Amino acid sequence: MKRNVNILIGLALVTGQGSASNFQPVLPAAFSGSLLSAIGLAMISTLFAYDGWHFVGYVAGEIRDPQRNVPRSIILGVFICADASTVRLIPFTGDRIPHPKPGAVLDG
Repeated sequence: MKRNVNILIGLALVTGQGSASNFQPVLPAAFSGSLLSAIGLAMISTLFAYDGWHFVGYVAGEIRDPQRNVPRSIILGVFICADASTVRLIPFTGDRIPHPKPGAVLDG
């Protein structure tokens, strides 16, 4: 899996299809009430995801050799999630939409 991610990142760098301008603007020009409520809703989901970390102590009491296995599993889980999100992000970082040539007749 890690090899595949490295290949995809290498291809994006070699082909030059990605651009940092795809991430602009980072913040909107003006904040509205609906934006603030959307941010609050996102915070609830994020905090719910972090809520599982307090169960690590209970899990550590149930497995063999927790001093070795718990840090390994936490680090491995974080890297698996980071790799998965990186793989999903790569197609959105470049301009992959084909543009018609000038003077071309479009169907529809």
